[in-house]
Amino acid sequence: MSFEHPSAIERFIETLYCYRLARPRYAKYVNELNINEDETILDFGCGGGASSKPILNKLSDKGTLICLDTSKQWINKAKKRFKQHDNVIFINEDITTADIPKESIDIITMTFVLHDISAQKQDETVKVLAEKLRKNGKLALREPTKPNHGIQPNKIHNLMQKNKLIKLHERYKKSRYFGIFKKYGSSPFLGWEICRFPPDRV
Repeated sequence: MSFEHPSAIERFIETLYCYRLARPRYAKYVNELNINEDETILDFGCGGGASSKPILNKLSDKGTLICLDTSKQWINKAKKRFKQHDNVIFINEDITTADIPKESIDIITMTFVLHDISAQKQDETVKVLAEKLRKNGKLALREPTKPNHGIQPNKIHNLMQKNKLIKLHERYKKSRYFGIFKKYGSSPFLGWEICRFPPDRV
């Protein structure tokens, strides 16, 4: 599988399953973020926009959705899907070099992205994402957790804690993880786990 240059079969699967059939599931996670209609949201690793659509539905013209992906083909796909929306910004670049000001994002979402970033670059990526968040901003991610394809929850916890992103809540089962983390300024709760949901379908 090539994320930079997806094959015709991969694009077909994305359209049929991710963009159409799985949309209600994406919407479920977006609902948990309590998005305000005027916020600025970054969909990190947006692909063709399957996970971006439910976010866009929550925003008014005063809100902004930033779709970022390193694949030109996927960004072009997202552009076609959202061409009628003036409040969407498309960035075809690595997050570490993208021209996004620090503390300018209210919420960052990523769906099945972090585990595909090399272990050597994961810490730098989360560090940059944390810098982009405003104080009290949130980062939400959904990841596979299989040993041969995924990232373990404890690794996610370590990455987030190292970059001062505190867990608000999470849920997971054997092969899926979903978590929401918050960027605090100075807080007496820094380092505490706020809430943990029991295992559930994620």
